Amino acid sequence: MRKKKFVLKAPDMSEARIRELAERIKPVMEFREEGRCYIKPVDIFAESFTWDPEPAIKAPGLKPFCDITTYHSRLAEIREALVNEKSEQFSGSALARG
Repeated sequence: MRKKKFVLKAPDMSEARIRELAERIKPVMEFREEGRCYIKPVDIFAESFTWDPEPAIKAPGLKPFCDITTYHSRLAEIREALVNEKSEQFSGSALARG
């Protein structure tokens, strides 16, 4: 059986429409000290709330019904850049020590 390559393509949308839809999303996370809270909103075109989420207000009465895994297409690029950066730092420091 031949495997099909899955390609995910986001629909074309204006920035204004994306911002409008993003305002409707209210992610909740369990924080160690604060408990279950909504996540403080961020500029979705500048940063990801999942990288360093900050608690906003408590989310009482909400109960989890599932855990999800998210996939980010840029993650591989970021990981590769970090590996390359660390590799260059290591090579440079090894050379400097001679």
